[in-house]
Amino acid sequence: MLKGAIFMNIKKRFIISSIICSLLILASGCGDNQTTDNNTSKAEVLTEHNVVSFAKTEADIAKCAYTLEELYNASDFVAEVKITDTSSFIWPDTDMIYTNLTPEIINIYKGSFNNELLTVSGGYMNYKKYANSPEIIKEFGHALDTSEYSEKELETAEIYYDSCGNYIPEIGDKLIFFGIRDRNNETENYYVTYSNQGIFLCDNNGTISNQALLVDDNGFTEPLAKDLTKLFNNTEKHKQKNMLNETSTVLNIPKSEFINEINSME
Repeated sequence: MLKGAIFMNIKKRFIISSIICSLLILASGCGDNQTTDNNTSKAEVLTEHNVVSFAKTEADIAKCAYTLEELYNASDFVAEVKITDTSSFIWPDTDMIYTNLTPEIINIYKGSFNNELLTVSGGYMNYKKYANSPEIIKEFGHALDTSEYSEKELETAEIYYDSCGNYIPEIGDKLIFFGIRDRNNETENYYVTYSNQGIFLCDNNGTISNQALLVDDNGFTEPLAKDLTKLFNNTEKHKQKNMLNETSTVLNIPKSEFINEINSME
């Protein structure tokens, strides 16, 4: 379960007071703790996206996979995919942004596929659209104030919701995706297993990485990352900036070895 985020900007503050019940969290059993303020700094470009506002949640590691085998066993669907389209939306009765991914299947390692969407918690949305959305108006009883931005700025201004450190895939990305079915049978989508552990981005050098699985971050290494380090001798650490321009250390894992390990679990 997620608690409401605190939104802040340089001119005004407002609080989302509602408790957010996320279908993804209910389905996967991985709770998140809202720990970071939502900061707004006018027209600050943090990435190639014109991000003027962001919110951030962190995963509860006590309710996530500690090994690759646990991640695999908890998943209904494991596949290598290429993303052909993306679309963001606000989860009903919450302030949270989610992203639906349309995949082209490259290889399936577990489960079946019948044109389902892949759903990731977190994502981008036009800030004006977000501020005036029916979901936000329902939450607050009114739209959010965007008056500090000009109409021209609002054409490109975006809010970014960083959920559990997830990488938000772009069109053309190749992923190894671990997903679960909706346990409440409200949609037919596949949701990322354990909120953030099931998204591995494939690069052009034969390696994969998951930016949510932090390594040696102020002395902390994410539990699944520890297991991956033990499983694969040829892992390499690299510094990487996330969508909030924060630098962290993640693992590069040989893709072929990772796939061989998955195939051995069948």
